[in-house]
Amino acid sequence: MKLLIKNSNVVFKDSVKKKDLLIENGIIHKIEDNLNLKDDCKTINAQNLFCMPGLIDLHVHLREPGNEEKETIKTASKAAAAGGVTSLACMANTNPVTDSSEKIENLNLKIKEEKIKIYPIAAITKNLKGKELVNFEKLALHKAYGFSDDGFFVKDSALMASALKIAKELNLPIFSHCEDFFLANSTEFEKTSNAVEAVAVSRDAALCFCLKCPVHICHVSTKESVEIIRAFKKIGAKITAQTCPHYFTLTKKETLKEDANFKMNPPLREKEDVLAIEEALKDGTLDCIATDHAPHEKKAKENFKTALNGVIGLQTSLCCTLTHFYKTKKMSLPEISKLLSLNPAKILKIKNTGEIKKGNVADLVLVNTEKEWKVEEKNLFSKSKNSPFLGKTLKTKVTHTISSGEIIYENN
Repeated sequence: MKLLIKNSNVVFKDSVKKKDLLIENGIIHKIEDNLNLKDDCKTINAQNLFCMPGLIDLHVHLREPGNEEKETIKTASKAAAAGGVTSLACMANTNPVTDSSEKIENLNLKIKEEKIKIYPIAAITKNLKGKELVNFEKLALHKAYGFSDDGFFVKDSALMASALKIAKELNLPIFSHCEDFFLANSTEFEKTSNAVEAVAVSRDAALCFCLKCPVHICHVSTKESVEIIRAFKKIGAKITAQTCPHYFTLTKKETLKEDANFKMNPPLREKEDVLAIEEALKDGTLDCIATDHAPHEKKAKENFKTALNGVIGLQTSLCCTLTHFYKTKKMSLPEISKLLSLNPAKILKIKNTGEIKKGNVADLVLVNTEKEWKVEEKNLFSKSKNSPFLGKTLKTKVTHTISSGEIIYENN
């Protein structure tokens, strides 16, 4: 099976060059000028389009099994494809929780039917209770690609230290949801206080440094967290971190509308936090952009005060990031691609992907940077429509998504 992409502006690791790409059997076979094939070959004329590595989203809630009214593996996969996402890591907080080899086997049976790559992240503790560690070795043997109690902070520092040591031995990442629940539930601080996140980040950064064990911090949203991560990186801590598009594009002011599509955890912050997140992405303090895609049905988002936390983002992540950084000339396409593809591939430890080069898997996205589209419910493939970008115009558009050499999304 061959696919030829002609005349595209290819986004390489450090440059953008006009090239043709020949894909054979799901692999990038040639990257040259003026490629022409005599044999039968599917061809895409990518004139005026940019060819980027497919996105690797490290933070997705698929909701299946257990909450299929919110999202299914199939609907999330469609949304991912439409957003240029070719790989994603799915969190363990399903029902039942992905905390045993049997449960991860069942999940793997479902996800293998999809065209995009789905990498299961198992729980750190049994049933996400923070009391007893899962069997890391057995879960790794059954293709867990990392561990996270996402939605819950592992409060017991000794337990977290043990988890980090085991994960290091297995060469698999720990994803930490940093939220100090003692502070969140105290009378001294509001639940939304920046300290709730920053104190938890401090704990995990210190464990990371002292134990010499890697840790990945999820959905960073505060200026204090940025400074903590930056400081620990400077002294050699093996810490990596992600943020989400809503944390560098939206502020706390949005919540004054009492629209539950702006309600998530961690919450939207002040303008100074947004600017700190932006700067941290530009200087490398934050390593990648993920979505924390968290679908909820309309009923769960009806009342702002009682609504469940979470927003969707698979379909808007790339275009939102390009609109904010590339169209404003704040960042180059190679810099953006590093945040969305190359660095996530390194963190998740998946090989031969994340950048466009000969011999790599042909996971690609073609983007028209001159075409706009308005985010509306009717345009979203996710089963739930709780996007904080509804009504907003994004100034770039995905035209094709290619997974292992196969076109899985084409916008007409």
